[in-house]
Amino acid sequence: MFCGGADADIFIDDTLYDFKCTKSRGYRWLECSQIVSYYLLNIIDIQCGGIGIGDGYNIDKLAIYRSRFGEIEIIDVGLLDDTKVEQAIEELRKLWDLTLIV
Repeated sequence: MFCGGADADIFIDDTLYDFKCTKSRGYRWLECSQIVSYYLLNIIDIQCGGIGIGDGYNIDKLAIYRSRFGEIEIIDVGLLDDTKVEQAIEELRKLWDLTLIV
């Protein structure tokens, strides 16, 4: 609601995928930050009383599929630093003046 909506391309087996058609190979911080932002927004939605990606669904992994190269980059969100995730959520909460219920 606060960012005008966000969408990834597909959700399969607890993995949120974002499809990219870039001509360049390799790491792109904007692409990575985009999908991590989707993950954070999902958590925030749940903490504000929403259902996130949907009841009964959890985002366990984030993936970027590079269609031109047939490559998939995957990160297990369980490997993310919980403290830093919480700090990021708190900063966004302050920025948007949100009241979290969880």
